[in-house]
Amino acid sequence: MWWLRRLALPLGLLALAGLPAGCGFQPVYGGGAERAAAATELQHIAVDSVPDRVGYRLKSELERLFGNHGQQAAYRLAIDLETRTSVTAIDIDDSVRRRNLRLVAAIALIPEGSSEPVYRRTLISDAGIDQLPSDFATLVAEDAAEQRAVERLSRDIRQRLAVYFASRP
Repeated sequence: MWWLRRLALPLGLLALAGLPAGCGFQPVYGGGAERAAAATELQHIAVDSVPDRVGYRLKSELERLFGNHGQQAAYRLAIDLETRTSVTAIDIDDSVRRRNLRLVAAIALIPEGSSEPVYRRTLISDAGIDQLPSDFATLVAEDAAEQRAVERLSRDIRQRLAVYFASRP
């Protein structure tokens, strides 16, 4: 019976090693022809113009992430972007010490030649801004926070669209 106890640990580890194979994990951007279609579909999305500097940054970042290099667009992505700023920390002398930048994007994926969207979502991205004694340092902090929020938002949009394309029949 002592040999049974000796085999229990290796057999148990071997059984546990086989569990992840049945977990249902499937890569979105690769791992087979059906999943690679999601990455290919992203290349056929044209991003509509979004007003303001933040909108221009978002459009540029999305085009970079989608990898549309002159290919025919099968979809267009309409984005309604709202920028909000709120105070999150006040110092003892009532001066603002920290603010929060929030980007709220309502996106709609519209097939070319149609006016009805096939996919809609509202996505939010936040970034903190330190209010510094120097005006120039504060402007640099605002710019960096804006860039971080745009990058997060564009990655989230790309991920949501890839999941949509991967789950389509």
